[in-house]
Amino acid sequence: MGSQRPRSRHSPDKQAPGIDASNQAVGAMLTQETDGVERPIAYASRKLQPQEQRYTTIERECLAIKWGVEYFRYYLIGRKFILVTDHAPRKWLKTTQTDNAGITRWALAL
Repeated sequence: MGSQRPRSRHSPDKQAPGIDASNQAVGAMLTQETDGVERPIAYASRKLQPQEQRYTTIERECLAIKWGVEYFRYYLIGRKFILVTDHAPRKWLKTTQTDNAGITRWALAL
């Protein structure tokens, strides 16, 4: 046992949440880079509610971003992090003016 290399320790400054959505569920993965290798720290997912399943693809992806960041907020709060997702929803959230009050609230929350 004494000669085994110690496992890498969790470093709160090197975290990256990965986010995705499907027609049925949203998922998130929290990773961190250690010695040049990205390693998972935690996984989370939830099934979409019937009304959420009727969202457009962009709306589901935006929901996944909001939900994933909120789910891992205790790891991320007060720290800079890299959000790994499809580029389109993040860009859309940042640049689009929308009449959809829910998406506006999500964008403001982020």
